[in-house]
Amino acid sequence: MRCLGLHGLGLIAAVVAVGALGASAAMPAQTTRPHAHYTFYIYKAKVGVKGGTNLSNAYSSTGSTGDVKHESSTSSFSIDANIPSLIFYTGKPPSGAAHTSESGAATTINGTWTDQGEKWLDPGHGTLEPFTCSGKVASTAPPGNMSLTTTRGSSKYTVNLRIQTVQMTNNPPDACPNDSRAPSLGGIESDVYRTQFSIPKSKLGKKKFAVNFSGPLAKYRSYLSVVCSGNESGCSYNMAWHGNVHFTRTRMLKVAY
Repeated sequence: MRCLGLHGLGLIAAVVAVGALGASAAMPAQTTRPHAHYTFYIYKAKVGVKGGTNLSNAYSSTGSTGDVKHESSTSSFSIDANIPSLIFYTGKPPSGAAHTSESGAATTINGTWTDQGEKWLDPGHGTLEPFTCSGKVASTAPPGNMSLTTTRGSSKYTVNLRIQTVQMTNNPPDACPNDSRAPSLGGIESDVYRTQFSIPKSKLGKKKFAVNFSGPLAKYRSYLSVVCSGNESGCSYNMAWHGNVHFTRTRMLKVAY
């Protein structure tokens, strides 16, 4: 048997190396899966709202029999809802995860209002008589509905809340005097029930947390002027409400790959 010298061994090594490179070049390129590292939380939310309205209205001219001369009215109401599921993400969620999501629930509305003042009994003799009227506050489309929309940002979630998606009403069972402005709640645009607040992502993950809010927002307060339309100099009307959302975590899942 002939022995290969050092030169022959070098040729064999070179052939093996070239063969290995060729096999490597023939292998298909591997695709890399995008990495994700995030946590999503599911919360339920209990929303509670308390609010009210104030009206002062007076007419300088003499009216007809049964017309209101002056009046003072107040209302108070509460709106409650339980939203079953809200999803929040922290970390680097998958590209398909929605930035904005909406949830809602039926509302329970309770409230009452009263109006009192004087109306014309005998305009010819300048005679007035006192009156009172009252009723309940309710939704114009019972039982009412609440909407909560969340938008994910880099450090917080922006929440747009509509405590009532349609108008509320305070129509009385028995009519107030003619030209009374007291039962006008149903004529106000439902945008007055919008508000906005934020949830820092640092709160997410906690078993429970709460956020406060109030309304109406300044940009929607102009809708209240409809109540005094036509008698602006002798009428004033205001609405205010506040509340909170109590979040309770129901599920948490961490994902990493």
